[in-house]
Amino acid sequence: MCVKATDTTNNSNTQCSGPYKIDKIAPTVTALSTNVSSVCAGGTATISWSATDTGGSGLNRTELWANSGSGWAIVSGCSSSPCTVTVSATTQYGVHAIDNAGNCINESGGHCGGVSSDSVSRSAVGPDTVTALSAPGAPGNPTYSDTTQNGTKVSWTAGSGAVSYGLYRCEGVGCAKPGSSWDNVTSPYTDGSLNCNTTYRYWTEARNSCGSAT
Repeated sequence: MCVKATDTTNNSNTQCSGPYKIDKIAPTVTALSTNVSSVCAGGTATISWSATDTGGSGLNRTELWANSGSGWAIVSGCSSSPCTVTVSATTQYGVHAIDNAGNCINESGGHCGGVSSDSVSRSAVGPDTVTALSAPGAPGNPTYSDTTQNGTKVSWTAGSGAVSYGLYRCEGVGCAKPGSSWDNVTSPYTDGSLNCNTTYRYWTEARNSCGSAT
């Protein structure tokens, strides 16, 4: 391509460059992954990705995008891979790759700027989802059945999201919850170590990897 400049006295100068190529092919997002599939709410996840230029103008930048249920938005501070993010709610993550001609492609192979289509066949590599987990809900208050002089059956309703339960017992009217428990118990639980004419109190505790609730 050549450009000729002429001034008012008819002096001219011509400058030529090499062949000029119009880039009508978007980049390609080649990989997208997360280091965890789930995390306790408020925890972190590391998102990794890669992209390549496909049309010849060169890759300009990549952008990490996220959708926590209210629509897709760019994640600030995550212009290069890998990037560690705080996960407050279950979130989908995706990537936009933009070349120097302004052509944009996302992790699903969808065009997001510049050319609206091209000749390249791309495989979707995302989006990837990180699930935010929460502590369990409190279980129901203990109920008792089949009580004898030396035992009783303790039952409770499940706490949402619980994967195990602890059962606490203290002896005496108005006694306080003890520091230790029977762990990994299931409802109903038979306590066969009671003494006759003695008052007992029980607490059930729902547990999972993100916390507990009584």
